[in-house]
Amino acid sequence: MKKLSRRVVKEVTERYEVNENIVLVVKTTGKKVTKSLVHKKNKEMHPTILKRGFKKYIEKNNPFYSACWKEFQVDLDKYDLDKIKKEDIYFLYFSGHILFDADETPISIPIASSSSDFTDEDYDLVCLYNHFKKSKYVISLTKIQRESYDDGNYLNATFKIDQKIYEKFYKEAKIEDKEFWSVRLKEKIIPKAYMLRKKNEKYYGKNIDFLKIRKFVNEEKD
Repeated sequence: MKKLSRRVVKEVTERYEVNENIVLVVKTTGKKVTKSLVHKKNKEMHPTILKRGFKKYIEKNNPFYSACWKEFQVDLDKYDLDKIKKEDIYFLYFSGHILFDADETPISIPIASSSSDFTDEDYDLVCLYNHFKKSKYVISLTKIQRESYDDGNYLNATFKIDQKIYEKFYKEAKIEDKEFWSVRLKEKIIPKAYMLRKKNEKYYGKNIDFLKIRKFVNEEKD
């Protein structure tokens, strides 16, 4: 067989320090150049630079839903990293949908309940709905009527808690469960119904009821 040609493309990787926590990685393969930001120590923390409108956006929206954060991501090819501004730096923790600022402080963002969190099987939905309507932490609330009666109905709620409280919960969760702390963090805001039942109080304690919804839970369900 006659060889027609042979092409070897070398990849060159260069690393530049952006700040004490972030490194810019520049990969050149032939004429193709790609740039990315990485955390120096924690691979699960993904640094990114986002446009100024992002801060206002996250007051009422979760940037992880439908990967909306990408709409605010800047083009590194057009961004002067020597003039980077601290307020534009964020860290994304995808495993638990946690957002951090440039100082790696967790940022309180809206958190939505799932279809299994507040069901008529677990709660008195009428009372729970009225309770949530008065809560300062609820920024949206909807009653969902399932198509099948056997499936039951549920509430779809989105919560946004105070920054100071969120930081407190974050620190507690990191201490209580070093491996699955992000799960524990969400449970401190939206606990599972079984965690609120009196028979399980010795396992989960009384302080799990941040939203004050224990009184609406169905105690008879297993």
